[in-house]
Amino acid sequence: MREDQMIIFSPERPTATVTVFTDVDCGYCRQFHSHVAELNKLGVKVRYVPFPRTGPGTESWAKAESVWCAADRKDALTRAKKGETVKSKKCGDAVLKMGYQTGEDFGLDGTPAIYTQSGEYIGGYLTPEQLIAIVQESDGTVGKAPR
Repeated sequence: MREDQMIIFSPERPTATVTVFTDVDCGYCRQFHSHVAELNKLGVKVRYVPFPRTGPGTESWAKAESVWCAADRKDALTRAKKGETVKSKKCGDAVLKMGYQTGEDFGLDGTPAIYTQSGEYIGGYLTPEQLIAIVQESDGTVGKAPR
């Protein structure tokens, strides 16, 4: 998935990048998102990929589509994760389908699913301290995508 299809929160000069498969209705995803500003201050770039766990044609899917179709996707994601309703023009769900299929290919069964820049799976919800420790210790052999 290309970065322009993701929702990205990044410091000016990131020292680490993580990719997070997320669902706007997931409680742990919401909790993780509440730490994004702190992660950015610590030098971590967070790249979100949509993964509405309930699949196509569901309420969660529609919410994710509203977020990914919004003019300001970062603001829309933040509002959706706070439980607010996000209304935007329909733009199609091709990006959602791509994110969902990628997650399915990885065997994801939950969100958030966090990956390092090298594509190594490092876990579900992590506090900023836990995430930083894992990323700093990682030599690219932290783990493989779950199956």
